[in-house]
Amino acid sequence: MRATTATVAICLLFVQCFAVSKDGESPNVLFLVIDDLRPALGCYGYQNVVTPNIDQLAAKGIKFNNAFVQQAVCGPSRTSFLTGRRPDTTRLYDFYSYWRTAAGNFTTLPQHFKEAGYFTASVGKVFHPGIASNFSDDAPYSWSVPAYHPPTQKYKMKKVCPGPDGQLHMNLVCPVEVKSQPLGSLPDIQSADFAVEFLQNVSASCQESQKQPFFLAVGFHKPHIPFKYPKEFQDLYPLSNIHLAPDPSLPPDLPTIAWNPFTDIRKREDVQALNISFPYGPVPRQFQLLMRQGYYAATSYTDSQVGRVLAALDEQGLASSTIVVLVGDHGEFSELLHDIQYMGYSMRTEKYRYTEWVTFKPKTFKPDFDRVAARELYLHDSDDLEDHNVAGKSEYRHLVQQLSQQLRKGWRNALPSE
Repeated sequence: MRATTATVAICLLFVQCFAVSKDGESPNVLFLVIDDLRPALGCYGYQNVVTPNIDQLAAKGIKFNNAFVQQAVCGPSRTSFLTGRRPDTTRLYDFYSYWRTAAGNFTTLPQHFKEAGYFTASVGKVFHPGIASNFSDDAPYSWSVPAYHPPTQKYKMKKVCPGPDGQLHMNLVCPVEVKSQPLGSLPDIQSADFAVEFLQNVSASCQESQKQPFFLAVGFHKPHIPFKYPKEFQDLYPLSNIHLAPDPSLPPDLPTIAWNPFTDIRKREDVQALNISFPYGPVPRQFQLLMRQGYYAATSYTDSQVGRVLAALDEQGLASSTIVVLVGDHGEFSELLHDIQYMGYSMRTEKYRYTEWVTFKPKTFKPDFDRVAARELYLHDSDDLEDHNVAGKSEYRHLVQQLSQQLRKGWRNALPSE
C-alpha cells in the first residue's frame, strides 16, 4: 500500500472578537493563524495549559466548538480556508501545486479585503510558502506589500538544540536560550516584533493622515514541530505533572490505511536515537512525556507572542476598531500527490464521525466511492476520543449504510432548504 493522505477533520480553533468602528468607518482585521494548534487550551477546558492571552480573547468573543479543517496538512488546509474552497476544488492535497494554475483563479480572503480598499499585510506563515503559494505568498493578488518571513526560520532543520553531550543537535524537543540561537532570536518572536511595529506605524499614520483600514495576517510557527521554544516555558510544565495521552497505543480496530507512522518526527536526532520500530512504534513512555511537555510549552510560548500583538493593538488605540480572528490550521500528515492511491473522506454529525477510505486517481483528482478500502465509525456519545472503530461490527451495519449514503450525497445536500 502506498502512502496516503486524508481529508479527515482535525480540530480547529476559531475565535472572533467583534469591534464596532467609529463614525461608520470600516473596521480593521487582525487575522492570527497558529500552526498545529490543537484545542488544548484553557478556554477549551484544559486547565493545566497556560494560555491566558488566547483564553482572554475567547472570553471576549465567539468560541467555536465544532469547526474543522478540510485537510490534515498545512498547505491544503490553509489554501482551503483562505480561499473558502475545499481541497477537491483547489486540487491541492500536498504542498506542490498552486491553486490559481492547477484549479482556478479563486479570490482569497485577504485579496477580497485588498480589493475593498484595505491595506493587506502578511507576517510569518500565513499561506504555506513555496509552490503552494507561487513562491510569493500569493503576491500581488493578496497583499499590498511583500510578505514578511522571519529570517530565523531558515534554521528549522539545523543543529541548534543543546544536548546533554554538550553538542548541538537537530532535535524534536528543543528548549533553548534565545540569545544563544542564530541571530539571537526565534521566528515567532521576530514575527511578533514585526507585527507590533506594523501596528505602531499604523497608529502614527492615522494621526497624520486619513486612515486606511488594514487586514493584518500574522502566522505563528509554533507549536508545530520541532518543539523549539524559550526554555523558561518548560518551567510551566514540570515533567512530574505531565501525563500520558489517554490513548497512547494503536487502537485495535483502526484501519492500517488510517495510521500515521509519524515519519516527520523520525528525521530528528533525539527520535532517531530511540530506534523506534516502523510503522507502529511504540514510542518509549518517557519520550512521550517529553513530547507532551514540549508541545504544551511551545503552545504557551506562542500564546505569549499572541499576547504581545494583542497588547500592541490595545496600546495603539486600535482594539476598539479591529476584528480579531484566531485560527489553528491543520492536523498531521501528507504525501506527494502522485503517490496518493487512497483518500479518506470524513463526515461529522451530531453523534458520529464516519470515514470512507476510497481509491483516488491523482491525475484526474477523482475519488472512486465504488472502491472502498476501509471504513471508520466512531460513536461520540461513548467514544469522544475516537479510539473504538465500530464500522466492522454487525450491529452497526445499517447505520454504516445510512451514513455512507449521506456522505456520498456531499455537503451541498446538507445545506438548509430555502
